[in-house]
Amino acid sequence: MTVKIRRASPAVVLCVFLSAQSPYSRKVGDLLLTGEWHGSEVHGKTGERWFALLSGTDRSDVVRKATLKIDAVVDGMVDEGSQKTGKRVSIIENLGSPLFLFRKVPKVAAHLAERVSGEISLTPNSPVDLSMKNGKTYTLTLECPPPIPQGDYDKTSAKLVLRIGGRMQVLAEYENAWFHDGKFVGVGSEGEIRLLWAGDLNSDGNIDLLIDLTDHYNVSLPTLFIGISQGKGLIVTRAAQMKTTGC
Repeated sequence: MTVKIRRASPAVVLCVFLSAQSPYSRKVGDLLLTGEWHGSEVHGKTGERWFALLSGTDRSDVVRKATLKIDAVVDGMVDEGSQKTGKRVSIIENLGSPLFLFRKVPKVAAHLAERVSGEISLTPNSPVDLSMKNGKTYTLTLECPPPIPQGDYDKTSAKLVLRIGGRMQVLAEYENAWFHDGKFVGVGSEGEIRLLWAGDLNSDGNIDLLIDLTDHYNVSLPTLFIGISQGKGLIVTRAAQMKTTGC
């Protein structure tokens, strides 16, 4: 197995570099998920060439260039009469539905991409081990101190931490994390943090991650992190992000 979820245990961190960020921090590239969205949430035009990550077999997915297709659709939440302010995202090529689309991400070319993990919901203090074929094992953990009672709920804070060896990096921090009757409810306004994909998009031997960093139950915030070999202690850099709302 390449993915292992386990209970947290005390560890000695030899070299620590914290890069604490808001879930909405600055990024450099563009990210799209296929489907129908509010018009303002989609940045791209029909005919543009993007990279698409397509489902493969075993531990490999496929990165290849694809042609973006954007169609106007009725947004059931805001449109009236003949209005079509919503946008449907797909690709022109008959390749199936991509896991996600991205552009302006450094050092990516069409190739087979190692897949380490699919979707996992991250729960407090339950480390997720991500093991690559080259022997590297990264650990992703939603860390929460013991919660304090706040009326009907218990409250604490949370930070999403990535580790490898003696290095660590805080990917996002959340002021509020909530529990009810001992069960985790979510961060912020009941947001559910999910690892959507982990692997190696650019064949450099470092982990790349797509994580939904949302802090709200009605918001999705898939964020693409690209692994780096070195750079002031960082393990990954935030490359692209897409924010969508349910209504």
